Amino acid sequence: MNRYALVAALLGAAVVAACDSLKSDTGLQDITSPPASSRIKFHNFSPNAVGVNFYANDVKMTAIATSACASPSTAADSTACATAGEESTTGTKYGQVASGGLYVGIAPGQYTLSSITAGGSTVVSTASQAIADGKSYSFFMSGPYDATTKTADAFVLEDDVPASVDDNVGYVRLVNAISDGTDALTLYATNTETKQESAVGSSVAYKSGGTFEQLAPGTYTISVRYPGSTTDLYARTTTISVLGGHVYTVTAYGSTATSSTLGLDFTQNQR
Repeated sequence: MNRYALVAALLGAAVVAACDSLKSDTGLQDITSPPASSRIKFHNFSPNAVGVNFYANDVKMTAIATSACASPSTAADSTACATAGEESTTGTKYGQVASGGLYVGIAPGQYTLSSITAGGSTVVSTASQAIADGKSYSFFMSGPYDATTKTADAFVLEDDVPASVDDNVGYVRLVNAISDGTDALTLYATNTETKQESAVGSSVAYKSGGTFEQLAPGTYTISVRYPGSTTDLYARTTTISVLGGHVYTVTAYGSTATSSTLGLDFTQNQR
């Protein structure tokens, strides 16, 4: 596998923020070619998983760091850093979203998306996905990491954000990445000022995502429960802030067998 293939040349890819702008603190190379028409995010939500880098076919899509290239020792190193950056040896760890939560540009087509051990060559998880023109997607590593086989589960969802966004409300959906839950999950949000609690959409099965539901701007505590239950399977200890005109995904992840691994990630899709 060519780990230093130029993403821009092979896929026309470029790192783009949810607002289609590059953040300088992502640790990723600033590729100056025009951004690809489609986008994808990568998540490591596999309990106890090793750090990984993410690939589309043979092209590394995340963890192309340039900071380590500040003082290349040889001309060859300098050329390599100028074109492809340097391999991250830590990668995206458990509970993290790659590229600082930003999307990565990707050209339309059929892909084998995979996670590979950072600084190594072991394929941890794979998923096949057809990338449509102008669409956005999310790749999720999920299910407990098997330390013997060095594998984990994975799935891909289209991030079907509303075609028209009302600036007076926020939009939130739930993705269920908990493989060993006994039922589907429902997201609940409680406004910290009004104390009003409401279900955000309907129940969501493992490897699925709900629709983006409107939620009034404000600060919320969030939790997930099984259908018909009044007991939280997991409640996030920190609040979330929902802004008008912004689109978000809450991902339930971890393993019910080890409650300490459970979490609710809050990531922005569009602003």
